[in-house]
Amino acid sequence: MTAVGNVPRGDRRSLQGVYSEAMATTMQVSEASRDRLRALGEPGATLEDTLIEALDALEREQFWAVADAAARRRASMSEAERAAVDAAEAD
Repeated sequence: MTAVGNVPRGDRRSLQGVYSEAMATTMQVSEASRDRLRALGEPGATLEDTLIEALDALEREQFWAVADAAARRRASMSEAERAAVDAAEAD
């Protein structure tokens, strides 16, 4: 799990209010990337708004990919393996 400082990636929203505008970071991107971000964004959205929305979407995609893989693994287990996992999870 990637972290921001000491905060795990999934807990980034807990950072809201911790960083002020004065702590902003400038990030160099190509004109093509900037234009792609601008084209993806809602009318009136800042590039940061669009970037955050894109990052959230990527994190959701990664979360569900892991969840789907776990569901496929569980579905492939024998009844005995599932019972053992259920018993371990009950503890």
